[in-house]
Amino acid sequence: MENSAQQQIEKIELLEKLLQEKSAATEKFQREVQIELALERVRARTMAMQKSEELAEAAKLLFQQVQALGLPVLSCGYNIWQSGETVCTGWMSDSSGSISPPFRIPLTESPTFIRFRESKKKGEHFYAEEVSGEALTAQYRYLLSLPNFKSIAEGFQKAGFALPAYQVNNVVNFSHGNLIFITDQPAPAAWDIFKRFGKVFEQTYTRFLDLQKAEAQAREAQIELGLERVRARAMAMQGSAELSNLIETVYAELTRLDISLNRCVIMIFDSETLGATWWMADEAGAFTQKGLYLQYHEHPPHLAYLKAWQERREKWQYILEGKEKKDWDEYIFSETELRQLPDFIVANMKAVEKAYISASFNNFGCLTIGSLQPITEESSDILLRFSKVFDSTYTRFNDLKKASRMRMNDASSVRDALNGGCKTPSLLIHSVTPCLSSSKMQ
Repeated sequence: MENSAQQQIEKIELLEKLLQEKSAATEKFQREVQIELALERVRARTMAMQKSEELAEAAKLLFQQVQALGLPVLSCGYNIWQSGETVCTGWMSDSSGSISPPFRIPLTESPTFIRFRESKKKGEHFYAEEVSGEALTAQYRYLLSLPNFKSIAEGFQKAGFALPAYQVNNVVNFSHGNLIFITDQPAPAAWDIFKRFGKVFEQTYTRFLDLQKAEAQAREAQIELGLERVRARAMAMQGSAELSNLIETVYAELTRLDISLNRCVIMIFDSETLGATWWMADEAGAFTQKGLYLQYHEHPPHLAYLKAWQERREKWQYILEGKEKKDWDEYIFSETELRQLPDFIVANMKAVEKAYISASFNNFGCLTIGSLQPITEESSDILLRFSKVFDSTYTRFNDLKKASRMRMNDASSVRDALNGGCKTPSLLIHSVTPCLSSSKMQ
């Protein structure tokens, strides 16, 4: 009986052990399914990206999936830099996974970020770094000194994220930077998961770069098409009056390129009088069918325009507001040919309290636009390219006019010379005929 009871106990223990092993295997399998499902959600979102601006959404989903796995993560972020660079651009998430605006971090000043760079140079795939006490306080003090980061930290604090007294930086390096998972305790069990998410994020960022490249190529094609339309219109000009048609084309093409502007102006400066002739257009078309002349005057905006033209400034901005704007408006709309503009156009231009003037200057004057807010750097680059097209085509236009005048002058000189040798064309014919006859006789 005792042997039978002992055997029964051993059998029960064996079954319990098998059950525990099976339960552990089941739990491990279920956990692997959870992890793979989280990774697959990020992969699917990555593959669905159609625009580079969707990177932030994909990164947010990645961070949310990490949190959903129950890992002790306080915050996540990614930092991008290329080999040889000493500054990276960082993005951090808050507790909800929302991504902060980007901020720049030098990689040569603070120990944490120095290690970022050294680790990547050594070819490390992953490392975990514990930071606490004065070292962590110094790290956050340094971060708060960086432009843009202070407002990000304040946003995190409002969301309930207090600066920690201890943290572990779990860093996964990839080809374009690193992915960082900040935990409140060592988490060696999560290291493999962090690495797997790092691989998925590298795929995400590669997809982002591919989309960014495709968008840049499409954008460049749009810009080139706009430039070609302006070039063709300028090459077809037969007279200065057609600048009114050209400025309409310039306005239309800049608008197609999503540049924010209220009006567009071609200004041609007179090097002798220091006055300028304006051709203006807005969404309704050219303001007039001829240029309007503004004589030299000493209101600050005109002097600023002249100075920028004399310096051939390729990129120039000027804020027109307050009393200066009111005084200039009063002058140009009453004392120059701009007084010929329709009343509603004058009223609209005067009604703007603050105008941002952007221009690109060339040999003859400038191409300038007015807007209600500063234009972007990309818009400024595009304006410069349009100005250069105008400069080259207007140079050709002036060369053709000069050649035409020379031909007319030459023809006039020939007529004068011919008419100076005889009083009438008939006398000239009679005087030439004997010569021809004697020539034949010889």
